[in-house]
Amino acid sequence: MNILKKIEDKTYQNEDLINNIDLNPIVSYHIIKEIVNSKINDINVIHKLIEISVKLSVNDSVLGPICLGHMSLVALRKLGIDVRKLDNHSAISDYDWELVDRFYRENGW
Repeated sequence: MNILKKIEDKTYQNEDLINNIDLNPIVSYHIIKEIVNSKINDINVIHKLIEISVKLSVNDSVLGPICLGHMSLVALRKLGIDVRKLDNHSAISDYDWELVDRFYRENGW
């Protein structure tokens, strides 16, 4: 069954989300939105969000300048996890953090 259909029907497993989160921009958006809205704090889901949170290049664009990494950082923050203090996130530019802050405030999740 298609992951978007599973999300709509609430028949997914966390592994489905993890395995499909970086499939394509539309799927990524819906999976990350579901993780936030359902407050999924599964450690494996969190680790996957952290893993993809560094995907900030044009090739990782989901919504205009918002990339998969920006959405992952917003999701983590909405789940109560501030990754700004993690070592592998110290290289993220101020511009990218501004995009994260703006998307955090403006999206409807």
